[in-house]
Amino acid sequence: MSSIFHNIFYLPALNALALLVFILPGHSFGLSIIFLTIIVNTILLPLTHKAKHAQRKMQELQPKLEQIKRQHKDNREEQARKQMELYKEHGINPFSSLLLPIVQIPLFLALFKVLQLKGDLFATNLYSFMPVIESPGNMFLGLINLSDVGLKMQFSPQFVFNILNPANVLLALLAAAMQFTQLRMMPRPKIDEKNKESFGVIFQQNLTFTMPVIIFLIGSTLPGALALYWTTMSVFGIVHEGVVRRRAQALTQNNEQRAITTE
Repeated sequence: MSSIFHNIFYLPALNALALLVFILPGHSFGLSIIFLTIIVNTILLPLTHKAKHAQRKMQELQPKLEQIKRQHKDNREEQARKQMELYKEHGINPFSSLLLPIVQIPLFLALFKVLQLKGDLFATNLYSFMPVIESPGNMFLGLINLSDVGLKMQFSPQFVFNILNPANVLLALLAAAMQFTQLRMMPRPKIDEKNKESFGVIFQQNLTFTMPVIIFLIGSTLPGALALYWTTMSVFGIVHEGVVRRRAQALTQNNEQRAITTE
């Protein structure tokens, strides 16, 4: 399993980043991370778009799904059968959203591993046909050292933290803010008295606030390259979500106009 991860995800990610460093002006490590993140997310865009489309449809069906759960709460098999019938009726494949994480998770882990290599980034594991890559410039915008951490945390014997690089901490804050913005833009389940205490609703509400905190802690205590990667990924997601929203609104308006014209 480790060899599959190494050959299919890690090596391509490492060599793609190395090639970008070689091509881009100034051999900028930071600019290469931004371009690689955009390229990867663009390649995954069809899967992402399909998953978002299915998610929005399932959010619209949430009241009917809750109704099915209440009606068949004592018969799980009948409950599952009715839910699948509802999905089929509305052309939804509930498993389509699972394909995206199957691809995203190992790819993210590969990029995560690559971006932690710091100065030894291109010392080994380059393909034989790759050009000779000089050590990339780790400074981004002349302020942020992408190979350094922003905070150093100590948990024992008492909890203390030291700010090592304020610019890296600010980059981690930016990553957390972009993550929060992206989560706030995501479609939310309709909340009423019947489902306000359901696991799904509570989980999504808590995730909106806990995930940015996690991203800040990761981004500030690990090399700044990871915070830059996450910031770029979140900005890409925000732009995509905005485009999807506008298209959905335009489609709704067109349908309403057609309905008025027909009447």
